[in-house]
Amino acid sequence: SAELRVDEHLREVWQVRAKRAASRQAPFWMPVFLSDYAVQRWLADLSLREFVTRVDRDDCERTHEFGRSYQTTLWIAENPAIVERIEDRLHDTLRSLERTTVLKLGGIAAGWGLMALFLGWLDRLSRGYMTVRLRLIGVLGGVLMPTALFLV
Repeated sequence: SAELRVDEHLREVWQVRAKRAASRQAPFWMPVFLSDYAVQRWLADLSLREFVTRVDRDDCERTHEFGRSYQTTLWIAENPAIVERIEDRLHDTLRSLERTTVLKLGGIAAGWGLMALFLGWLDRLSRGYMTVRLRLIGVLGGVLMPTALFLV
C-alpha cells in the first residue's frame, strides 16, 4: 500500500506541475478544456516508476490490544535529468496541441468561407427560391464543422 500511495502522490505532484506549465505556456486564445484534456492524456501515458528511485524504506511494527499493525515509510527521489526530459515532453505535447488547434481553427474559417461562397452561388442559381433552406443548411454545416473537427 505504501507503493500505491507513492504512485498517488507522484500523480498529484505531476498533475499540479503539468497544469501550471499548461497555464504558463498556453496562448490566450487556447480554450482551457483543450489544454486540460491534453494534460490529462499526457498524465495517463506517464510512467511514474521510470524517474523515481527509492532511497530508503522504514518498516515499523506496532502491537495493539486488537493485534499488530504495520507502517511502511518510503523515501523517494526524482532523477533531475529524467524529470527535465519528462517536462520537455510535456512542453512538446502542449506545442503540438497549439499547432493542431491553429490548423483546426484555420480549417474552420476556410470551411465557413467556402461554404458561404458555395451556398451563395447555389442561391443565385436557384434565383432565390431556396434561400431559407440554403441558410438552414449553412447554419447546420457551420455548427457541425467545428464540432466534428474538435472531436477528431
